[in-house]
Amino acid sequence: MYPPNSLQDQEVVSRKRVRSRRVVYGVLLLSLGLNVYFFAGEGRSSTPWAKNMWSSGKPEGDGMLHAPAREEIAAVSPAVSQSGEADAKIGEAGSSPEEDSGNEVVGSAQDSAAPHVRVQQAALSVPDPLKGREVFAMNLKIRNSLTHTVCKSISEEGGCEPLSAHIARLLAWFFDIGKSMRNGDDMQVIYERLNTDEQFRILKLVYQSRRFDTSFEANYYELGNRGYGAYFDQEGKEISQRIQDSQSPIRDYIEITSLPGDFRSGRRGHSGTDFKADVGTPVFSSFEGKVLRTTWNFRNNGYCIELDHPREGVKTRYLHLSRILVKRGQYVQAGDQIAESGNTGRTFAPHLHYEIVDRDKGRTIFNPFEFKYINSYHRRLSETDLLQFRKVVQNYNSILQSS
Repeated sequence: MYPPNSLQDQEVVSRKRVRSRRVVYGVLLLSLGLNVYFFAGEGRSSTPWAKNMWSSGKPEGDGMLHAPAREEIAAVSPAVSQSGEADAKIGEAGSSPEEDSGNEVVGSAQDSAAPHVRVQQAALSVPDPLKGREVFAMNLKIRNSLTHTVCKSISEEGGCEPLSAHIARLLAWFFDIGKSMRNGDDMQVIYERLNTDEQFRILKLVYQSRRFDTSFEANYYELGNRGYGAYFDQEGKEISQRIQDSQSPIRDYIEITSLPGDFRSGRRGHSGTDFKADVGTPVFSSFEGKVLRTTWNFRNNGYCIELDHPREGVKTRYLHLSRILVKRGQYVQAGDQIAESGNTGRTFAPHLHYEIVDRDKGRTIFNPFEFKYINSYHRRLSETDLLQFRKVVQNYNSILQSS
């Protein structure tokens, strides 16, 4: 017996063709009927969706319009900005998709991924100390990731990625961003655009966490006349930790810009802690030890030092220096100055790269703020500074209330 011929299935295809013809005829008849309906009712139809179908995309009635290309968030300083809402279905890895019922972004127009954007005018009052500066405000609802959320508010050309990095740098002191962020978390940000390599400065950050059921807050405040400041919570406690002076590799620094394990695009996690500091800032040994080597792999590390600390069972490394004050084989005490910070090797700005690794092969990298032989603390504002700090926070809050 011969096997069945596959062409026997042609009758099924024939039925499908007949069914398809009927569908086409039905669509044509329906189209003809709609055309007759519209021509007959031209000039008097009040059907809302019919108006939108033929509109030119300009706002009318309830303020609906077609979304333009993503634009930079409207500045707070002109006292007028726009707020937008967009609906989208977005999920996160390891969880069921959630629906975004209102992702508010102060002063932005969403990109073409959302078909429409609702725009409303909102008057914003700017406190006198911030007038004349490029200050912006955002109210965001987290979707997918921090970078995705910010880049849905301002364009890549407007600097959404570096702005996300600044925000992530602050949030890292509160929780693990990769593990603890949740879709639907609310975030408010006030930031300033700078004409420097940093591009931005976060002035205030408020993050409402669904996982921890609490709100995290960071406020920028400048101490004295240094020209740079730090971030404090609403009670005046510094957000980032500091290492006790006798063990700190650098005591006078602007800010910590990276921690061990921070993600680097195309590379493994960051291997140390970066302290942003002016060139020539004194660098100190964290523990008693011996100088193992200096200035290896100059192209990447620049001028650098490696110290051995048998008692603690680790080695410490100090990279991108401008000047080295010790020699190979020399013994140093904890707190001795061994170098000056710089901007040598593979670096984009002056800073000290500081590492604590195991003595064996250096495969284990320790976070200095979690290392058992290092004492760290949170700085608190004095009573005098606290009075001025509260005035600064009040100015920030007035901007958020206006937005």
